[in-house]
Order: sequence, then structure tokens, then C-alpha cells
Amino acid sequence: MDKSNARCGGQGQHPVGWVPKNEVSHALRELNVSLQEPGPVAIAWLSPTATTKSGGRVIRLLDHPAFAQLNHAPGVAVVSFRNPENPLVEQVVRSTVNQEAFGRLIGMLSQCLSMEPSGDRELRYLEELSETQKEAKSPFKTSPAQPKELSARAAPPPVFRTYHLPICNLEPLPVPIQWYEDYAAAYDRAAKERRPLLIYFRDDQQTSPCRKFDVVLDNPTVQEFLRYYVCARLPLSARTKSDGKEIPLLGHPAFSEMLGLPGLAIVDLAHTGTEYYGTVVSVFPFLRGQPYTSEQVLIILTLPPGTLTQRTLIYAVRSHPERPRSADGVFDPYLAAEASSHASYQAKIGVQGHHFWQSRFHKILSRLPLGLVPQEVCAESWPGQGLLESAIECVRCWRLSEGHWSAVARYHPLFGYDMKRGANGVWYATGIFAKGRVFQ
Repeated sequence: MDKSNARCGGQGQHPVGWVPKNEVSHALRELNVSLQEPGPVAIAWLSPTATTKSGGRVIRLLDHPAFAQLNHAPGVAVVSFRNPENPLVEQVVRSTVNQEAFGRLIGMLSQCLSMEPSGDRELRYLEELSETQKEAKSPFKTSPAQPKELSARAAPPPVFRTYHLPICNLEPLPVPIQWYEDYAAAYDRAAKERRPLLIYFRDDQQTSPCRKFDVVLDNPTVQEFLRYYVCARLPLSARTKSDGKEIPLLGHPAFSEMLGLPGLAIVDLAHTGTEYYGTVVSVFPFLRGQPYTSEQVLIILTLPPGTLTQRTLIYAVRSHPERPRSADGVFDPYLAAEASSHASYQAKIGVQGHHFWQSRFHKILSRLPLGLVPQEVCAESWPGQGLLESAIECVRCWRLSEGHWSAVARYHPLFGYDMKRGANGVWYATGIFAKGRVFQ
């Protein structure tokens, strides 16, 4: 279908149509909803009682973690399907933010979808809204919906990725985001408040990918997670002092994996007493001139605390287009240490493999909760690749192995990832998981 010529409307009880932006853009702007996708918009009109399947159970869509910001109440959610296999909830706005604008939006959609007379639809919506508000005010007087299996003929609903706060014990900073232009000032504040420091190395050239990336950083969901960081926006020429000498910041060994390119870096100033406190724990240069998407930035901002190599490999797993789940559980310090130890051994001897796995298996097994057993995957990069490219390459290699990918793709309650570089210029990656049916 030519979307530019598609008309609104539908048949039966589930109307489907492409809605031109200009039909609803004014009402959406009043609700502070911005649409980044070009072309028409697919509208899904759902009742507050609409259900979806999660964890093998049927739940209200409003109760799904991806829509937590709606607080179980009606509103507008913008879902991006740039990656059809992994839709992302980019914006969420409650109806109470601007009830008049929300009412106008309802009227416009009624006319556009034309499933039933506008007055009947709006009346039904108001009745459903009233019932939902009653439930919210009297949660103990209503019976919870009993979960039931979806019909075998029903199309499987999309699986939405949810993101956890990066530092749970921190209060978010106020908006708008304050971007420091002085590295020392940003570092001092982050250290004082024990927050991670995010550095955006920006290139002002006309052809720079930073111009596209600026729009990504303005994404409302990205902004919410940036509030947990002290943020600095620095030019590529930014300088700092090292051993009494002034040098380019990107020339400092700590930022060597930025490759002198624009992009993001994170310094951990939140976790005192750890080996990675005060060190660079993330480097995400714009490789081949490609800026990161809002989904990739959200993955970056919500990586678990850890070293640079650990977090980079976890990012490569979580950002894989097939969305493997091995890094969705709890990043376990013991399993991470075991993964680091074996990655170091492979790097030392320059040979990839599950060396001494039988003895290591029983050692790890003795430390795991009852019902869980360890499992390991290993991979290596091409010689001379940078850290980020090597991590992505190792995950690609796991994808090519049915046995390895079955472990990487599966959810595990506990996991550890790390990678080390050998004298031969090859990075060796190791993942160790605690698997068990008890937690599936």
C-alpha cells in the first residue's frame, strides 16, 4: 500500500488505517508529544481494559512495565517500530496533563477511524474512563481480572523492552538537563554528588552526525534517564591536565577507545570502593559516522555498574537486533569475576576455548543457589579491532553457533560477561550464566 495515499477508516470492530500527521499533530503538540518518524502514523485505539500477554499470563496493557509512567490510567503512548522485532515505547503522556487537548485528540481519532458515530465512541470512552478512575480510587473494592491464556489463533503481541534506572538510590536532577561545557566543573560536581559523569564529545562541523544525535538526546524518555547523570558537552578539542601538562582530553589514555571520534563516554563517580570508581566505564564513538538511536542510548544509560570491558560486552548483547536475553537478568559480581578470569587466561595464551571447564564448572556450581547450574560461552574478535567493534564481533560469532546462541539468547537469572585483549591484538570474550528451570 502506498502510505502517502492511504485513507483513514476500517471495517468491523478493529479499525486500521494510516493517519496523516497533520490530522492530529496540533492536539499531540498540546500534549507535548513529538513524532520523530516521517510519514503517516498508525493509530491504535485501545480500551483501558485492553490486555496483552506477559510472562505467559494475560495482563492489562496499562499494567505492563513499559507503560508504567501512565500510572495505570488512560493516556497516549508513542511506540516506535523502527526495529519491528523490538518495538520501543518512546513517549508516554497521561490524559490528565491536558484533558481538553486529550478530548480533542479523541474527537479527531473518532472521525478519522470512523468505526462508529463520534458521539457513541466518545460516550463509550467517557464511561470506560469513569470506570477506570473508580478502580484507581478504590483499588480494594474491585476484583482483579483473572489471567487466562490467549486464543491460539490470536497474533502474538509485541514484546516491549523496559529499562531500569541506572542508579536506584539517586534522586533525578531537575529538567531541563544542564550541560556543562567545562570538564573539570562537571567532574567535580559528579564526584561531590556521587553520580556518573556522561560526556558528549561533539563535533560542530556541518556534516557531523552530531546534528542527528542532538535530536536523539532531546527524546523525552532519554531525557528522563539523563537526569541521573551529570552531563558535559565538550568539543573534540577539549583539553585537560595530566601529570602537570595540558593535553587533549581525547588524547588521554583513558579515552583511547573513543578513537578521537565524537560520541559518548561515561566516568563512574557513583560507586566508591569499587575497582572501576573514577574510571571510564563506557566509550561509544560514532563508528563509521553513525550516531546512536534513542533505543541504543537507553541501553547505554541503563547498563549495570561494572568495568569498561564488562559494560561494553553487555551493550553488544543487549543491542543485538534479535534481542538475546542472557543479559536481562542480574549482573552477578562472582560470575563476572569468573568471566573476567577466563577471558584473561585466553588472552594470555592467545587461544580461545573452554579451558579447564570441568574443574571450573564444579567450582562455580558450589557458589550458585540451589537449582542453578553454570553455562559458558566464549568468542574472539579479529586482530586489531577496537573494543566496541570487538564486542559486537564476538556477539556476531555467537550468533553463528547454534549451541552458543541458544545460551546467549535465553534468559538467565544471573549472568557475568567480560572480555580481555591479548598481546596478539585479539579480544577474547567470555559469558558465564546461571541457568535453571526454576527461574524460567
